[in-house]
Amino acid sequence: ATQLELDHPLSSRRLVEVGGIWRRLGAASSSDSAVEFCSGQHLEANLVNCQIYHDELRATVIFTVAMSSLILAFVFFISGRFNLTRFACYVPTCVMEAFMSCVGYKVFKYALHFCNYDARQFVPAASVGVPLYFIKAYHIGNPAVVIPLMLFIPLAIFYVSLYGSGHDLEHAETWMFPPMKNVEFWAIWADSIGRHGNVNIKAWLATIPELAIMVVVCFLDCLLKILGTEGKLPVKVDKHREMQIVGVGNVLTAACGSSVGYMQLKFNVINFGILGNMNRRGGFMYAFLCLLTFFTSIEHFNYLPRFFLSILLFFAGAGFVAENLWGSRKYLSLREWCQILLILAVFIIAQDLLYAVIVGVVLTCADFILTYARVPCTVHSPERGSETSTIRRAPALTSSLHHIMHNWVLVVRLKGFIFFASAQGLVAQLRDMMEKEEKDGVRKYRRLHFVIFDCELMDGMDASTAKVLRKLRMDAEAQGVTLLYTHATPAFQFKLMSQELIAGDHQAFVDLDEALHSIEDTILEYRQALQENRWNKLHPAFAAAQSAVFKRAKFEPFKDVFKAESARHGCPWSYCSKRPIHANTTLLWKPGQLNVGLYLVHTGSVALFRELPDPDVHTSSWPSPVAVYRQGWFLNP
Repeated sequence: ATQLELDHPLSSRRLVEVGGIWRRLGAASSSDSAVEFCSGQHLEANLVNCQIYHDELRATVIFTVAMSSLILAFVFFISGRFNLTRFACYVPTCVMEAFMSCVGYKVFKYALHFCNYDARQFVPAASVGVPLYFIKAYHIGNPAVVIPLMLFIPLAIFYVSLYGSGHDLEHAETWMFPPMKNVEFWAIWADSIGRHGNVNIKAWLATIPELAIMVVVCFLDCLLKILGTEGKLPVKVDKHREMQIVGVGNVLTAACGSSVGYMQLKFNVINFGILGNMNRRGGFMYAFLCLLTFFTSIEHFNYLPRFFLSILLFFAGAGFVAENLWGSRKYLSLREWCQILLILAVFIIAQDLLYAVIVGVVLTCADFILTYARVPCTVHSPERGSETSTIRRAPALTSSLHHIMHNWVLVVRLKGFIFFASAQGLVAQLRDMMEKEEKDGVRKYRRLHFVIFDCELMDGMDASTAKVLRKLRMDAEAQGVTLLYTHATPAFQFKLMSQELIAGDHQAFVDLDEALHSIEDTILEYRQALQENRWNKLHPAFAAAQSAVFKRAKFEPFKDVFKAESARHGCPWSYCSKRPIHANTTLLWKPGQLNVGLYLVHTGSVALFRELPDPDVHTSSWPSPVAVYRQGWFLNP
């Protein structure tokens, strides 16, 4: 109309059509309140443009409807063909119940709308439809008999009362739908393909934004109704196959210039209530009746009163309200049930399913964040000095290492997939620990030096968690604390470096034992430097005594075996034989072996394992050892 320079009444939101004449909303039926469009004087003044307008309007509307159906058919088929519907199982239960509650509200609304909100019509319809649901739900009588009787007896009473009082359908105008005039089926193609020049592509392109929203809403609506069928009825739905069938079916729908079609949950409920099963007989019968109506006439629907359809809608809607809205409170928490009420309220106010879906997604995300913020991302609370390496050392040295590691080392065992909500609490705990040492004035040698994140049980982390840990790393390095990561595969190590969580390979280790071993070496270097810089410089005798101890330890490990020189009779090495060992190859003992000699580790190290990797499997890796023994240790299998 704008392209033809016709001032269409719909440009004003204060106008409504009444009897073919556009009138101002709320105005009296005076001549000055009516707005003519392609009628009367307006038609006489724009005779040619009005004719072009109606021809293009009919052809463009048919083309627009057919294209939208074809696009949705493609979307439905692709989603089913590539199993994209599997992601629908992640929809929370409360969102599903809220969606079906919205369907129930919509069904009740249309039940009242079809009765023109006339209490004389919707009260009897509700009095039949709602009890009919409870009769079916509680299995009162045979559904194949009870349901048809309760549907057709009111219809029979209506017609008996109408004709018995001497009236006909013309006197029952308020009880009937407006008469529908039949149009021959070939007109759908004759007015579109037959007159393709009348299709206004520019006008169709202007509807693309609304088309995109419609595709999203219809796809979600179809998918949720398939899921709702599984929740509402005791059937298992092959979602992928059903979506493909819907896609193929809508290709035929588009070819006939009709709007998109897919299963309706309320009709599935009615079909199951009447037939008692979920086969496709009802669908085939419905398709046959639609086909028959398409090729013949639609005027027989003019004999169905408004309240009859309202009975069916009240029957279907009662199930949604009783089971999904009110019944869901039995197994949902109060918070989840309030979410259903909120989503339903948004749908009632906005009158748009898209807004209700958006609110549902926002509520789900917020609930997810709040829930996982309370779930700890660690196996247990971080503890200082709770872990040591498997390397065995002298008792005095081991005690010294334990004392230092209790102050220097903190092991954090991570678990699961870490979201930023759960990571915030852990990072805050670590930051408070370091700040408390700074605030209390703890001396540097007693402060925390290493934080080990054991990632053996961790599945991954999101980008927000990485950002929080990167900030923690910078704060920790400013206070002299180093963050280490264990069980770091090459791919995970590369990811840590790309996210700037580590500065190099020295902060990522294969397992926890390797990290602890590295820290113990650092502590031993610290002890040695402390001894050399303090004790050995006090007097030359201290340095000489330490040098003698080191030389003797390198020569023989028998200092703690032979407590007195009198216990020595000759050289102990004369009673020993050499046994060469090779890394990851030499097996000194395994369970079941007997008469194995006493071993003394002179050079290198020997590890004790609970199990060995399978030699036939090349990808098999070595497990962590139970203990590692070095020079001076006796091994008695």
